[in-house]
Amino acid sequence: MIKQDWKKFRKIFFRKCCELICEFKPVNKPKYLTDKKYSKPEDWITCDYVEGITKMDIRRGVRVESGKQRCGNNVTLQEPDITFSTLDNRVKTFFECKILGDNSKYTGEDGMQRFITEKYRFDKMPFYGMLGYVKDDSATEKQKKLQKSIKNKKNDLNLTNQETLENSDSQVIFKTKHKTINKRCNVNIEITHILHSWE
Repeated sequence: MIKQDWKKFRKIFFRKCCELICEFKPVNKPKYLTDKKYSKPEDWITCDYVEGITKMDIRRGVRVESGKQRCGNNVTLQEPDITFSTLDNRVKTFFECKILGDNSKYTGEDGMQRFITEKYRFDKMPFYGMLGYVKDDSATEKQKKLQKSIKNKKNDLNLTNQETLENSDSQVIFKTKHKTINKRCNVNIEITHILHSWE
């Protein structure tokens, strides 16, 4: 396969991963968002997403794994949150998942920064994702606040561009483009942000 074909394939593969996440979105608000016995609700929701995606017929040719594993009433933590790969592992991409509430770590070192510092990276794969679970708002309202926060931190995030792709109260998709800090695998990366709300 020639170099240009691989570049195109990576983009198509990443788009398919995003479609799988959007296709699975639960109809009802996850109980973990309101039940206080779950101390880290994003971990439980992420487990539900990955388990749901693995059961979907349309995932043929895509392997999905979670960095969160259920263990009784707890979730064991590994990283990254969600890994998508081809069956031969020649192409991989990663998603970081966060609750979007008052004290969100979405843009920090436990969120977007993991891609910008290339803590999560794969050679010649410039496409990565953030999945935001909106706790108490519509996706569009949370998008406005989040994009403002990203713009205010543009220097820390090495932001070069923002673009909205889809906008509704229950689902928002937008992209941000960044320069990486360490430039080990990719100089430029693109993060697709998928925000899901049940309000």
